[in-house]
Amino acid sequence: MDAGSAWREAVQSEKDQLPLEASDWEMLSDFGEMLGKSDRQLQESVLEMEKEKISAMEKKAREVMETKGKLYRTLGALSGAAAVILLI
Repeated sequence: MDAGSAWREAVQSEKDQLPLEASDWEMLSDFGEMLGKSDRQLQESVLEMEKEKISAMEKKAREVMETKGKLYRTLGALSGAAAVILLI
């Protein structure tokens, strides 16, 4: 079994354990395709690129979390206020 196959198998076995979007799973699977198919220097550069991609995805996910978190908190407060008004 080569490194790419092992990576693909590991990603598939953990799919139910991690709450990732389809694009995240695709990126993880694509990353594994590069493993073991080139020399050390090229693999190091690929790892750096993937590290930058993951950092960008993490930043985007944090921004979405903050935005949706504010939205849901506001909706909760407004729903509570509406319920109080209806009960009065």
